[in-house]
Amino acid sequence: MSDGIKVDYAEIDRLTTGISALNSFAGPLVPKVGALSVDGDLLASAILSPGTALAAEGAVMNASAQLSVTIVSSEALVIITASISKVYEAAEVALAAAAALADEAVDQALLIGGLPVTLVTVVDLLGVSLATGAFLEGGRALVVSLGDALGNPSSWRTSGGFAGEVARRFIDNFSTSNFSAWSLKAFETALGSHGDIGYDALLSLLLHQGGALRLFEDGAGTTSPSDLGNTLKKQNDLDQIATDVYGRAQQSEEDDYVPPLLTDENGNIVPRSVDELWAGAAQIDGIGAKEYGDLRVMRVDGPGGPRFVVQIPSTQVWDPRAGTVPNDVTSDVLAMRYGDSTTLAQTVRSTLDRIPEIRDGHAPVMLTGFSLGGITAGAIAEDPQGLNVQQVVTAGAPIGRMDIPDSTAVTSFEAREDPVARLDGATNPSRDGWNTISAPAPALSGHGGEQDFATAHNASRYAIMARQHPDSPGLAEVDRFLQGQQTVQDYRLERSAGK
Repeated sequence: MSDGIKVDYAEIDRLTTGISALNSFAGPLVPKVGALSVDGDLLASAILSPGTALAAEGAVMNASAQLSVTIVSSEALVIITASISKVYEAAEVALAAAAALADEAVDQALLIGGLPVTLVTVVDLLGVSLATGAFLEGGRALVVSLGDALGNPSSWRTSGGFAGEVARRFIDNFSTSNFSAWSLKAFETALGSHGDIGYDALLSLLLHQGGALRLFEDGAGTTSPSDLGNTLKKQNDLDQIATDVYGRAQQSEEDDYVPPLLTDENGNIVPRSVDELWAGAAQIDGIGAKEYGDLRVMRVDGPGGPRFVVQIPSTQVWDPRAGTVPNDVTSDVLAMRYGDSTTLAQTVRSTLDRIPEIRDGHAPVMLTGFSLGGITAGAIAEDPQGLNVQQVVTAGAPIGRMDIPDSTAVTSFEAREDPVARLDGATNPSRDGWNTISAPAPALSGHGGEQDFATAHNASRYAIMARQHPDSPGLAEVDRFLQGQQTVQDYRLERSAGK
């Protein structure tokens, strides 16, 4: 062994075994600590002293989250340590690099010690997850590179020897897509390793701390019909979406040109298939942008009577101070913790309540959405409150923890490099009627290269994914729901709270 490493592989195995045993002892304490926040005596005392009760609840949630985070982080450390031990057992230099990385991580942790515990938690878990992804994909790429170099000794002369050839091939063999997928899977596992109580404690703590800073303050919402004409901006956005997804713009001077997307007289995409549904999701986000939430409701008339497709917008404002745009980060955080108790969800409900066929006739409804739109769709379907929700279709939306009734069909698109789809720390349920399409994030038309967690979360990419997997379970039912005489109506959603 080199002088810089003073442990052998047997000691590493003993270390990982000891950490795992400690976690087994501490794990059951997490729900017990978390349960104190809803203790009857504490809740009863809230009537007499709301301030003291709030502080006590915050302290309990803090303790629960901290304990959960400690266990999650140490479990991730076991994964990383074991991976290093097995994958790099023949390469001491990699272990030395790992030790240096550990020292650097400690220094960084000290630097960010003043941040709120929830942010430290996320940074901690993400950092551990990225390290896991780097080691796993690095090990795979190293093994492949060693094999490539050994099989081509003639190339050593031009690469500076065997080591130089391995290094050159390692760069080519290291996949950013695989690295992203490994890292995000580790992050999902870490977030969900202590079930609903640990996850909810973390979200509750985030909201508790944010509330002290007057963040995440939702308000009342308003909804009104929006009849935007075929403006230049809408046409330019439509051309960009059509180019990204189908490789050609919507406009053309050719007399016999057939547009890749069907639009109505106002330039609104009228979806006839799942890929066009996600193209429409990209369009409504561009329409509302940072001014308001654009909700699209499409009536489909057929032999069985009318049915409705509801397209809910995704996050467009990332300021944690709630403003007039309801599809913002406030709705993201609140929806992940409290389901449909958000201004966005309530304005969607009030909009649908204006439609007599939905309100009185219980017409079939399909709720769809990309990202936050999908979270909101799942939250409403979880508690439909009289809506006849027959289908939910989401893309890049973390809805695995939602208890959507078995009578509602669910189709979820999740790119393996998409970080947003992992934020619930849970895999989607395995039940009849719930179909998950998981695949690598595709490149936009005309753009090559691998995708990673910085680029995968994109509605147009999900449109391409749907085109690439037309025979996936559940898609035929969604396509059939879209068939008929279609009428599109957009609605302007706003929050009364201002900055």
